[in-house]
Amino acid sequence: VTVALAGDAETYLVSIVPPVLKSFTDQDCRVRYYACEALYNIAKVARNSFIIFFNEVFDALCRLSADSDASVQNAAHLLDRLVKDIVTESPSFSIENFIPMLRERLIVLNPYVRQFLVGWITVLDSVPDIDMLE
Repeated sequence: VTVALAGDAETYLVSIVPPVLKSFTDQDCRVRYYACEALYNIAKVARNSFIIFFNEVFDALCRLSADSDASVQNAAHLLDRLVKDIVTESPSFSIENFIPMLRERLIVLNPYVRQFLVGWITVLDSVPDIDMLE
């Protein structure tokens, strides 16, 4: 749907994204996998407009990084890379809002989640316009 909307996608994001995010908690791994694929396509078309859902998407990706199904983890990883690209290109991204979210999740013991978080720290630290220590 979003791909067909192309330039008008941002007007419909509020209607399209929440049901996809809800699908990330479905019991069926195929639903979670296709939700990752759908959100990838939405993010790819919407780009900077997609940043308004960053908190929800980051939270979902954090959970999906520890998913029991390998195909869901792989799909989440692809989505994660795209979201990182969008964030590093976006002037709308707020590091000040991100740090508390990151801090909340650092206590997690799951190694996949920790690897996910370290990946975000590494990417954001490599962006010259973002000061992680401020």
